[in-house]
Amino acid sequence: MGALKRFGKPIAWGLNLGLIASYAGLVGIALAGRMTWMADFTSQYTGAFLIREGMGGRLYDLALQQTIQQHLLGGRHLGDGLLPYNHPPHTALLMTPLAFLPLEWAYGVWMVLQLIVWGLFLRDVWTWARSWAPGERALMVIALTALPFWFRALLLGAFSIWETFVLWRFYWALRRGRETAAGLYLALGSVHPAVTLFPFLAIVGSRRGRAVGGWSLGVGAAFLASALLLGPAVWIDFLRMVQFTATIQDHPGIDPRSMYNLKGVLAVVLGTEAWGWIQGITWGALWIGALGVLTGWAATGLPRGPRMDLQLGLTVTAGLFLSPHLNPQDALLIALPALWLANARRSIGQPDRAFEAVAAGSPAALFISELPGMPLLGMRLPVVGMLVLAGWIGWALRRRPGESDPAVEA
Repeated sequence: MGALKRFGKPIAWGLNLGLIASYAGLVGIALAGRMTWMADFTSQYTGAFLIREGMGGRLYDLALQQTIQQHLLGGRHLGDGLLPYNHPPHTALLMTPLAFLPLEWAYGVWMVLQLIVWGLFLRDVWTWARSWAPGERALMVIALTALPFWFRALLLGAFSIWETFVLWRFYWALRRGRETAAGLYLALGSVHPAVTLFPFLAIVGSRRGRAVGGWSLGVGAAFLASALLLGPAVWIDFLRMVQFTATIQDHPGIDPRSMYNLKGVLAVVLGTEAWGWIQGITWGALWIGALGVLTGWAATGLPRGPRMDLQLGLTVTAGLFLSPHLNPQDALLIALPALWLANARRSIGQPDRAFEAVAAGSPAALFISELPGMPLLGMRLPVVGMLVLAGWIGWALRRRPGESDPAVEA
């Protein structure tokens, strides 16, 4: 036991730094081998390219998407012919400048932008955790970057890094009483609306008018810009696309068995032959969870200090688990509730060494679970971790932590 305590941190440092080095090598191999066309970014580029070519009014026409995407790929194709663009219209509008670059160059620019956003996030976390020992802060930053979900998001060009950043900024703005800014940050997360649903319900339930107003301003501007530039019907087409992606079970890029959420668990346990039951349970649980978030925050209002960290962490964790669509890279967002739990425990003078040890060692465990040949473990371990984290936060909330946290509020 003494040896583990003595060498535990050096081992964690070595493993996490080794993982980051391996990620850098794998990205280099993908770039050198010109394999980046297979990334999720290709679907986003397809949507942006349609707008660039004046076909934004048909943004969700799957036949047109397939024709354009295969043209962009020089006759190659993803899956059975198309990796569909299924994000909101304003996401494609924001990505349109990249469509004036060749696909490979656009991917490279997007990767650089992702790294900048991740750097801003890590800088925020470093500042936020200023009461932690420097070595603990450094290990935390390294562990975050060693998460395999971060690597997936970076390599695929997904929005998970962006969503992590804006959800963090939403939380931090709420902590400092900047409610309008918090709402605006949450609106920036509408490029991938599923992961921001429960945080939005939290500010609605707690009656944070300025936060809801900031969100409404941001989302309203995105809606109007999309309607004016692409036509109002594009939003109806988007809703049809949402229905399509939420109900299909065998389309490339949409595999429920690979998802780290309730739907993924049910797809593995029950099998896709029970698809009707899976859909019913998933959507029923989502509605029940949404109602629970609304009523829970209505009862407590917006707490401060450790209680807010825990309550928002539980909300975000529940939102991810109950989301009808959560790809593996989106599990990166679970790092936020983990950070908030650690901070809450520290704020009330009860640092949880067991939790910190698990957090430091989790990147290596999660990486191993995602290796080829371990699909079941890769499916289960992140989900089990999510549920354990929710239980840990719930247990901490039952201890009724106070609302004083001068170190963070200052």
